[in-house]
Amino acid sequence: MVYALVGNVFKPVIEIKISENIFRYMARSDKGYMPIIQRAGKWIFEREHTPFASETLISFIQSNKKVKNELISGQIQHNRVGPLSMVRKYQFDKGHNKYLKIANEYFELKVDSSLLMYLEGGGCGVLPLKYHNGKFYIKPSFLSGIYSVTKLPLEIITFNYYGSIYYFDNTIATIIANSDIFIDAVSLEGFHSYEYSKNIDGAIIFEGVEYIPYDNKLIRITANGDDTYILGDSSAKDKSIIICKNPKSTTYFLMPEKATLDSGRESYKPRSSRYLAKRQTFSTCTAGFYESKDISLLLRTHVGAGVKFESPSEILKPYVGINGFFNNIKQENALYYWSNNDVFFMR
Repeated sequence: MVYALVGNVFKPVIEIKISENIFRYMARSDKGYMPIIQRAGKWIFEREHTPFASETLISFIQSNKKVKNELISGQIQHNRVGPLSMVRKYQFDKGHNKYLKIANEYFELKVDSSLLMYLEGGGCGVLPLKYHNGKFYIKPSFLSGIYSVTKLPLEIITFNYYGSIYYFDNTIATIIANSDIFIDAVSLEGFHSYEYSKNIDGAIIFEGVEYIPYDNKLIRITANGDDTYILGDSSAKDKSIIICKNPKSTTYFLMPEKATLDSGRESYKPRSSRYLAKRQTFSTCTAGFYESKDISLLLRTHVGAGVKFESPSEILKPYVGINGFFNNIKQENALYYWSNNDVFFMR
């Protein structure tokens, strides 16, 4: 048995190899074996939070048990990751996956191809983050990133359903929880005569009307034809909300009420549908979507990295499911974003 002087007490220690040249040391404590690290030549118990997590992030996760359970990487324990460091933002497992430690639990941190950071757990939960002044913070809006905190599954009301499972983002669930939208909805109990909608993902049709099955209720839904939907009574604004879903996504999000959305210092403007001339246009137009000012500025700054096509419609075709993007007709894996001034940026 190996011992280490932790504080003023010799404690039994376990040495665990995480990866090549990376070892984890666990000393016995009142809570079982807990990780220890060296500071100024002395062994101390590792702190319960990463020093790179902001107080707001720590407080949010600790005070929201449901969110915490959605985000936590339960299979990752102290003995599966390397030691906490004051210079490295993350802790790594043997597969080089990144984790943030909060309240002695581990949350996997991922970065997508657009450099958006988020915590993703074993459940349905995803929490977008931003890194600012040496700390991780929560991104405040789903339009600031690509995800929200949690998502809740829609009902599946038949045993022979083999399609995708669809979700409401928690922004929708929170608003409708005690609203007339939910109170006036039809109960699912004893409901049998229906068919699944071919136009709205996750919806069913009853007596010619489309409904979303959610939380043992049927909520009326109406498609606007542009990836947005009216949830509730479309004839009464106080009994309905606008939601949206990308065709390639499985999650419905709350749609901002205004055409221009301000979120902190970030603002978003709609890119409306437009047609171009024969040699500069496509035979079909693209539907509207939001583009952040940061992206607009970045594209203008790097306009030299974009390309212009003399006859775009002969080379590109709209990419189905994501407005503003186009495929090369001859190279399906060549994807372009259509910026202002008819400049295309290749992904």
